[in-house]
Amino acid sequence: MATSKTEDVLDAIYNAAFDDAAFHRLPDILARDLNGRSVSLQLRDRAFGLNDMAANYFNQAIFDTYVTHFQADDPWISIGKRVVGNRMFSTGQHLSLGDYKMSRMFNDLFRANGDDTAHCLGGRIESSDGFLIIGVHRGLAAGDFGPDEVARAQAYAPHLGRLHSLRLRLRATEERESVLKGTLDKLAFAAIVVTADRRVVVANAAAETLLRAQTAFRAVRGVFAAVDDPSHAVLTAAIGKATARRLPQGDAFMVHGADALSYRAVISPVSGSKALILIDNPQHPHAQPHILRAMYSLSESETQLAVALINGQTLDAFAEQRGVKMSTARSQLSSLLLKTGTTRQPELVARLASLPPLNSPGEG
Repeated sequence: MATSKTEDVLDAIYNAAFDDAAFHRLPDILARDLNGRSVSLQLRDRAFGLNDMAANYFNQAIFDTYVTHFQADDPWISIGKRVVGNRMFSTGQHLSLGDYKMSRMFNDLFRANGDDTAHCLGGRIESSDGFLIIGVHRGLAAGDFGPDEVARAQAYAPHLGRLHSLRLRLRATEERESVLKGTLDKLAFAAIVVTADRRVVVANAAAETLLRAQTAFRAVRGVFAAVDDPSHAVLTAAIGKATARRLPQGDAFMVHGADALSYRAVISPVSGSKALILIDNPQHPHAQPHILRAMYSLSESETQLAVALINGQTLDAFAEQRGVKMSTARSQLSSLLLKTGTTRQPELVARLASLPPLNSPGEG
């Protein structure tokens, strides 16, 4: 049965899996428990690349110098690579003190900085995601680590392996979520993911702007709602069906805002009993000049005509508004048809209007 002290260490290990501050406190806790002066924890991937590291005792300058100049030929890590994984050991069993005292790490790193670190209890703990390298250190006069200390460290090995996997997977998840959020923020329409009880899980920048305005939608204590009561009833029913997988192909509906505008919403089920809602903001221009220009290599005048046609303006009205002859407007229309690979004006408008709206640089 685990002692209270051991349980405290295990709690610290699992707290460190999810909390960066707890992870950086863990070396000090392990050092006290294992009768060491310092502890380093190195989280490495399957290719032995360093993903994360925590250490106590050494100041930041020594820590940075070690990572940059000494970790590649650290004699203790070299032993750890040779010893069977998941087995804690005292480095004195594999490297004599005399040989260690001739190492570059001891002389050029430790002694050069007035330190006498000379003994290590370590191990290479393997997981499906890579390796956790642990080193518990003592000064020269403190002597080597004994069997009882090695055994105590061994008892923590499986838990440290889980710490390693949890931290790396959590980091990968956070990176994926960051990429997803950054991608969604580039969309000009609002994108919101909600649970069955309408709690907002993800909202992109356009959605956050829409929710702050509270003209058509709002989030009260994180719960998504439509401002208009009849629209809210439709929205709630659609979310219920989508999260219960009764809308395999999704649904679409109009939401009426207090600003007298109508918002088009499309809803689709996503994994985990959640629903994705895409909302087209009628105040956002459907024709985006920078997108049209980039997609079809349009000139400035061609871009202006394309925007006018998408917004429902006739060719005659465009020519009058711009003060150009109809022959010039027709020539620009012919160029648009050629560049977009269309043959008729309705086909041209449909193609241009179907481009996905994106935020301009600096938006979102």
